[in-house]
Amino acid sequence: MAGVKFQKRQLATPPDGTIVAVDPIGGEDFQLMKVVVGDIGTDDGPVSTANPMPTIPGDGVAVDEVAGEKFQQIKITLGDDGADDGTVSAANPIPVTDVSVSTDMEGGGIVVVGTTAVAVTFTGVTKSIIISADIANTGTLYVGKSNVTNAGLNAFTYLEAGETLTIEYDDATNAVYVVASIAAQNFWKGALV
Repeated sequence: MAGVKFQKRQLATPPDGTIVAVDPIGGEDFQLMKVVVGDIGTDDGPVSTANPMPTIPGDGVAVDEVAGEKFQQIKITLGDDGADDGTVSAANPIPVTDVSVSTDMEGGGIVVVGTTAVAVTFTGVTKSIIISADIANTGTLYVGKSNVTNAGLNAFTYLEAGETLTIEYDDATNAVYVVASIAAQNFWKGALV
């Protein structure tokens, strides 16, 4: 059936031995489910064109008709749980945080690091920081705040030779630090500012 998706699930015989109604579609058996009209405990017959779902007194469901098909309309309301700060509209838009795109980059070149942490600094305000472990490294680089150690304590990640880390980070308050597990290791630094 074009435009219709079916969920496949394995059919099992119920413990009471009842037969499960199935409809073979494309060589696969799909369990049939019947929606009936009537109050709880009654069966006024399956829903069909001749026996439609009854309308519910009061407010109906808003629909939009597109190419002969009806789609339920849903309005988004702003506010915390239990609060109504108004329906989303042109005059009451969904609040968003402006994420500006970087307009420049700053390359820091190669930096030598040993078993004492060094700050990864830049002259501009960073939006993203890129740190790459040199491919010739034989030790591990640990990345963290100023208290990161050469044994990896307080590190939030590590880099082996040839690996690169990119983080969305403004280093204006706290710099990023790198330390190596052994002496004379190298990393490359850069930033989007």
